[in-house]
Amino acid sequence: MHPGAGGEAMSRSRRRVHAAIGGVPALSCTALTAPAQAAPAVDDPVGTVRLVTEQRLSGDHPWAGASGFQYRAATGGTVTTVDYPDVVPPAHAGPDDLATGTDVVTTRSGRTVTQKHRSTGVTATVTIPSGQAFRDAVGWSVPTMDGTGTLHVLRAVADGLTEDTPVTGFPAGARPTAYLDGGSVRRLAIVHALDGKTSVGLVDFADGAFRT
Repeated sequence: MHPGAGGEAMSRSRRRVHAAIGGVPALSCTALTAPAQAAPAVDDPVGTVRLVTEQRLSGDHPWAGASGFQYRAATGGTVTTVDYPDVVPPAHAGPDDLATGTDVVTTRSGRTVTQKHRSTGVTATVTIPSGQAFRDAVGWSVPTMDGTGTLHVLRAVADGLTEDTPVTGFPAGARPTAYLDGGSVRRLAIVHALDGKTSVGLVDFADGAFRT
């Protein structure tokens, strides 16, 4: 081979490689972007404003029971009775069933306490004995106190008579300062003071027992 032939062959070979490389088509990636679409039109929200004037009524509830409650405005006036809907009266109500006392309305005139069960219409009358003072009225029971400081539980019985049950277990010399029924018609909490100390206990209307 001629000495220059090798150089020419190598040169031609390089040109072919360059040509081959140059002949490769260039690839390009183009991200296809969908044309932006406008969001659907949304109507502006329309607000409705309702102005309501509320007036709070203050007053007291002289009575609240199983079938309704009584209300009297703070400005005075008559007592309004409101009945609860769909009240089913008990099959039996009376002083012999203390639990039914939750629906008893009590009125007092002098030494006579009149009790009425609202949903059944059953009535009873308690007469406060001479020498005793009215202290409270809870359901079918009427707590009293005599001149010696002894507490009693009065309750109507048959033939218009009044049963008098002295309270037992109350501390001797103690002075009652408050009577709190707390919604119960079977018991009564009595706050009392003795020797400068204040204590509280419960009197059971069923038997007149006082427990602390």
